[in-house]
This record gives sequence, C-alpha cells and structure tokens, in this order.
Amino acid sequence: MADNDIETLMNAREALAGKRLTWAQTIASPGEIPEAAIRAIIEVQHAIDVIDRMIEELEEAHEVEAEEEEEEEEEEEEERKRRNKEPVGVTGGR
Repeated sequence: MADNDIETLMNAREALAGKRLTWAQTIASPGEIPEAAIRAIIEVQHAIDVIDRMIEELEEAHEVEAEEEEEEEEEEEEERKRRNKEPVGVTGGR
C-alpha cells in the first residue's frame, strides 16, 4: 500500500514540477514580471515541499515496518530453535 501511495505522490510531484517550470518560463520572459506568476510559483514550490515531506514520512514508516517484521521473524526463529533443543519427554525408569 505504501509503495502505491509513494508512486501517487511522485506523480503529483512531477506534475507540480512541470507547473513550476511553466511559471518560471513566464517569469523569465522579457518584460514586466507578473505578480500572479510569482505567487503561483511560490505556491507550487510549497506544494512540492509538502509532497517531499510526505514521501519521506512514508519511506521512513515503510523502513520501520520492515525492521519490525524482521525482528518478529528473528524472534520466531529463536523460539523455534529453543523448542527444538528442549527434550520432548524424559523417561527415567526401568
């Protein structure tokens, strides 16, 4: 699920980067710089920053989840090893 979320965020980021380039081209055009273009590029950059943070958080959560699963598997393996070392049944008589 997180991988799909990250992919969605990456697609959104790519679309916003395209918008940012368009606004930058408008600003770079000869003549007076439209104030609306300046505001728009700032808003787009803010949205990109938010998406970048979201991607980082999802990746970190995914790493933590993977580490927890690994620890759980190691604990289960240790438990299996302990069970295999214990004597099944000791009979002590004649």
